[in-house]
Amino acid sequence: MKKSSKLVSLILALMLVVSSFTCLASVSASAAEPSTTLIYFKAPSYWGTVKTVFCNLFNVYGGSSIKTPAWQTKSTRCTKVAGTTDLFAYDTSKLVDEDGKSVSIEAGADYALNFSATTKEGDTPQTGDVLLGVECLGDTVYCLGEDKRTENSVDSKKLDYIGGWENNSDQYGAKAVITSTGKIIPPTDSYFPAHQPKAEILSQFLHSYAVKNAEIITSEIVQADCTQIGVAPIDVYNYYADAYASELDDPETYPETASLTTIAALLGVDPTPTTTEEPTTEEPTTAPEPTTEEPTTAPEPTTEEPTTAPEPTTDPEPTAPVSTYIVAGTENLCGSNWDGSDTNNEMLQNSDGTYSKTYENVDAIGEVQVKVVEHQDGVEDAIWHGYPGDYNVAKIVSSPCDVTVTYNPETGEITLTGAGVEDKKFEVDAMRAVGNGDGTWLNGANWAVDDDANKMEEIADNVYQIKYEDVEEFDTYQVKFAANGSWNDNWGGVFTASGEETDAVYNSSDNITFAVEYELADVTLTIDLTNFNATTKEGAKFKIDIVDATPKAGIYGDVNGDGVITIEDASLIQKAGLGIITLDEAQTALADVNGDGRISILDVTLIQKYLAGGYQNTGLVGQTVK
Repeated sequence: MKKSSKLVSLILALMLVVSSFTCLASVSASAAEPSTTLIYFKAPSYWGTVKTVFCNLFNVYGGSSIKTPAWQTKSTRCTKVAGTTDLFAYDTSKLVDEDGKSVSIEAGADYALNFSATTKEGDTPQTGDVLLGVECLGDTVYCLGEDKRTENSVDSKKLDYIGGWENNSDQYGAKAVITSTGKIIPPTDSYFPAHQPKAEILSQFLHSYAVKNAEIITSEIVQADCTQIGVAPIDVYNYYADAYASELDDPETYPETASLTTIAALLGVDPTPTTTEEPTTEEPTTAPEPTTEEPTTAPEPTTEEPTTAPEPTTDPEPTAPVSTYIVAGTENLCGSNWDGSDTNNEMLQNSDGTYSKTYENVDAIGEVQVKVVEHQDGVEDAIWHGYPGDYNVAKIVSSPCDVTVTYNPETGEITLTGAGVEDKKFEVDAMRAVGNGDGTWLNGANWAVDDDANKMEEIADNVYQIKYEDVEEFDTYQVKFAANGSWNDNWGGVFTASGEETDAVYNSSDNITFAVEYELADVTLTIDLTNFNATTKEGAKFKIDIVDATPKAGIYGDVNGDGVITIEDASLIQKAGLGIITLDEAQTALADVNGDGRISILDVTLIQKYLAGGYQNTGLVGQTVK
């Protein structure tokens, strides 16, 4: 080698060393910098053996609009932090708007998130909504305790774990919500948005419920909410008057927008401006002449016989907790949608020990469903009663009448009666698969109960099926089967294995959760109602078939697909070139090892050279098809 060549080699080697050192220094520096996009969740031990954690993050006030995330999909999945067993990270840089453009957490805006999980025990615990701002990036959400739970803000039948931040508890924590009855949940350990005007929060509540729940929303409740939130009632009044001015000017079109007179009364304010009057001067009046009166004689004292001390009383025996019962059900009957705390639906006790609630002059509203919710004095958690078992009680109101819901605490029986009330006939007009749609799974429809894209085909009497192709690898796909475009009749259950028929549970609280372990798979869903009993709600079956659909990568030259290149492959190519045999499309692609778009003796020669060894320039032989 020439001296100049050695010098060049030495210089190149030195450049590589310097370059490597620079890269190492760069990596070290970046690793020391704190993340500005990650948020963390510490899964508590009482959640069980956590498999996967998900984060749903959304706008509360201000900031660029974030696309509403689908529940427990790949885009919301968190990553377990290396070296830990209970710490999970979510990268907010994945957030996008409705157009798919990246958005960031912004200063001065309020957001909220919740964390949910799937566990090996089959549970799906979740936190309630937790407020966050840009200050929370890099911080960790944790659960305040196993007994720190509150009702779900959407479904009061469910309880969520109350969450908080490790380092930002001065401004951010569990998101406070004003329910339809004016109750603030969670009642403790909760926060209102840091940047949203407090007057706006109360105004939105009054706009939603002051008329709709007029029998429940009292001035005492509203003014107590003002005190708890920390806002002056007059500020709420002014905000309401400004925000809903156009609706207030058109009460016929917006009958559920409370008038300013109603709002003023609820808030206990007098918005009428006061005027300062000019002082008046008056002639002084002369003082009246003093009057003299003879003193009255004091009354003679009276004597009374002392009374005997009362007999001591014994404390009564402690009594069982007193219960109140509330009807919760479909909004067309109850006026609120499955709200177990709506006292508008409180039941009255009858002389026979049963409880009832009568809805007067109900129109022909079709199907109604109810349960009865028991509230015991001194017990925080309500008890939801269905019949039989845990099922909703369903009837059809076919003509106008009074509808009475009756509950017997001793037997658990719930009845709906009325002149126009009929038994529900079980009929399926359409069956749909509903779940956490993502990509080709459920055609991207997220819990859309009436989406025709997921309407199943009736392949036999009362047997329904639908197939999804190229479903990507993911460990937490979820689905239910819903009849007739609503949740009134739906089936969930527990997935056991691909191709295995399993009980479908009517109106189950369990979503059917399964994993696709292949890069791509074809997933076929089947529900069989052949033996379903509409009275006992049992007998339905479901099956999920998961078939590997991952394209199998071939090797150039391996025409027979046995995984190795042999003289047999060269022989097949030679025969195909002579027209003796015909190769299929995949085989033809593997046979064209010189890449000229046709099969010829040149391809055979390249394979022979490859097999002989020692030759260079053997084309594509031995390379993996991409």
